[in-house]
Amino acid sequence: MNGIQELSQCSQKDLRKMYQQGAPIAATQLPSGIYEGTSLGLPSWLIHITWRKFFKVIELDVRGYRVGYNAKAQQNDLNERWIFKNDNPVNQRYGFFELTQDKHPSQLMGSHPRDTATIDYSTSPRNKGILRRIKDPLVYLDGPRPIILGRSYVVLGRNWLPTPSYFSLVKHVS
Repeated sequence: MNGIQELSQCSQKDLRKMYQQGAPIAATQLPSGIYEGTSLGLPSWLIHITWRKFFKVIELDVRGYRVGYNAKAQQNDLNERWIFKNDNPVNQRYGFFELTQDKHPSQLMGSHPRDTATIDYSTSPRNKGILRRIKDPLVYLDGPRPIILGRSYVVLGRNWLPTPSYFSLVKHVS
């Protein structure tokens, strides 16, 4: 088992504890590429009307910054391959972001350092509405396969409001 199936069964309390114990990530060290994403911590009825599986694509832009976007995935079983929803992932892109190195309020990050890679949706003019207020700090989880755990926050001024949404990312293998 790759750990994703186990993570998908975790409670909010367990996810919060793993997140707080995770190791910080340097945004500049996160490799470019395609990542398989799994929504975690949401009620099954919400996942049923949204998604469980998705992709995050991270690349370097002309400035040398790490930027990216989300892309839709087929909603097959977690034990099955991640597959783009159609053959042209360019048409499936949404949620554009920049990967930043952010300082976070200490109460968010628990016992590990507050300085970690963050998916910041406020940096892209393509995003509209509430999406522009979302930030996802990332941490590494210990284990045989590198897993990144993220948590979504709505940022209003200096206030970071936690959402119930956690997610995992693992490097996609073609």
